[in-house]
Amino acid sequence: MTDMGKSTHSRFKTKICSLTGTVLVLCFFVRSGLAVNISSSLKKSTSYSIAVRTFSQKQLNKFRNSPDFQYISSKPEALNWWGRVKLWILQKIFDLIHYGTGTNPGKIILILLVIALIIYVVYRMTGADKTGLWERKNDGLAFPDLTEKDIHVIDFDRLINEAAGMKNYRLAVRLWYLKTLKNLSGKDCIKWRPGKTNYEYVAELAQTRYGASFKKLTHDFEYSWYGETTITAGEYEVLKQQFMDFNQPLS
Repeated sequence: MTDMGKSTHSRFKTKICSLTGTVLVLCFFVRSGLAVNISSSLKKSTSYSIAVRTFSQKQLNKFRNSPDFQYISSKPEALNWWGRVKLWILQKIFDLIHYGTGTNPGKIILILLVIALIIYVVYRMTGADKTGLWERKNDGLAFPDLTEKDIHVIDFDRLINEAAGMKNYRLAVRLWYLKTLKNLSGKDCIKWRPGKTNYEYVAELAQTRYGASFKKLTHDFEYSWYGETTITAGEYEVLKQQFMDFNQPLS
């Protein structure tokens, strides 16, 4: 390299170094200035006065005395002895279901409980706990035992008049229904026998001209007798007329 080339190269390096130094100095001052500005900004933003706020004692007392802010839980009523017994039984059943069904005795007991529950529900729904059609009930009347096997010897007209005279319309409807069975049997429309259900008679008459009317009479009778509803004089007169119209061609 010639002396001129070396001199040019040396001057170029000197300029580069000078420029680099200038840039570094500028960066330093810029950074310092930025830091000063940030610090000043922080000082300005964190320089504030604290104001102490107070709550109105009058307003506080108003809230304390307001029913809307009285969170008092009412205590549950104490169980009586029967309630405690039922709670104990339910707890034992739940314990059996939760812990005892894994064993054979537990499964057997659970099955028996389910069967007993089903029987009870059916018993209540079918009205089996009510007085049956043929069972004698103390209604204050001196009438023959309706459990006897031959209904054809019973004077239903007399018993119906006595029941209606005492305003025992529910019993009077029952007697009207039994009289209807007696008349149907007398005309060989049904085969009457003790223990036969009402709906067996309904099925027996289904294909005859008496079918629809007898089905309605059966429904009305069972509603009034097994349902133990209170029948008014006006309602009884309507039912009585229906029974009379049905029995007229059978007399």
